[in-house]
Amino acid sequence: VDEDLRVRRRRQRRMCIRDVAETGDPDAVPLPAIVDDALEAFDPPEEATVEIGDPPAVAVRAAPPSGDALAELLDNAVRHNPDAAPAVAVEFSVHEESVTVAVDDDGPGIPAGETAALAGAESQLDHSAGLGMWFVNWVVEATDGHLSFADADLGGSRVLVEFRRESG
Repeated sequence: VDEDLRVRRRRQRRMCIRDVAETGDPDAVPLPAIVDDALEAFDPPEEATVEIGDPPAVAVRAAPPSGDALAELLDNAVRHNPDAAPAVAVEFSVHEESVTVAVDDDGPGIPAGETAALAGAESQLDHSAGLGMWFVNWVVEATDGHLSFADADLGGSRVLVEFRRESG
């Protein structure tokens, strides 16, 4: 990725963080629209394998930058993977009151310090390395959703974003 693209992405991320801070209550948004926004913002390298399941046609409570947050997860899964041909898979599961988006990768996993920092265990000596996962966390919190982490069947990390399902 060239430097101009990185600068543009950083600028866009800062604008999205501002949007999250200014977002009031989350809106009802079709999940496929969030996925479309994410895919528009995500530019994987040619050697990456990215498999995205069909998002269910349900509406979720989401903040405007939810697509950017999903794009950040996709980008992290590829960028932080030392493999020359990283693999990423996205799955969806619908529950009575929520929808879960699972982003799996075959990378080295998310360092424990990153996930601990997001869980509130950050200190001056032990803290998150960047803003990307914080951005995702802020967006998910703004939607009254839930962010969690597990091991992926692919061998790397599984990041789970749970959105509240819109009733009606």
